[in-house]
Amino acid sequence: MKESIDLTDTRKITSRLDGKGYGAYKVLRDIIFEYNGVRAWFTRAQGDPYAPPSWLVVVLPRDFHGVETGEFPWRHTQPLTDTIHRILYREAKKKSWRCGTGNSCLITVPKPSPAILPRSSVEAGRGGDNSTNKCRPPSYW
Repeated sequence: MKESIDLTDTRKITSRLDGKGYGAYKVLRDIIFEYNGVRAWFTRAQGDPYAPPSWLVVVLPRDFHGVETGEFPWRHTQPLTDTIHRILYREAKKKSWRCGTGNSCLITVPKPSPAILPRSSVEAGRGGDNSTNKCRPPSYW
């Protein structure tokens, strides 16, 4: 069962993980991080330096992204998900850096093409209360 924690507890957990081996990061799979209504959790934690990267799911409440259900035809989510993907790519590129060997410290989503395309890295849909957009890793990772 996943436990829900706030920003203060997140800092405590990350400081405990500092300097530990990759196996220690598996504890992150059992935690839901919550901050200002945004929820996030790892569906996969990288187990060793050569394993595929960790996956993070982020759920944004409606008041965070500002898209009202009545304003947006949910059957046509492609422009919205493409825009969110482009924002994720741009912001991840600003906040990410390479450290150590390989892709350590790298945060990314696939580079978007010039075309507006369906994106597997972002899902826009209705949560139980019609209030969420879900951002998830591409299915091919």
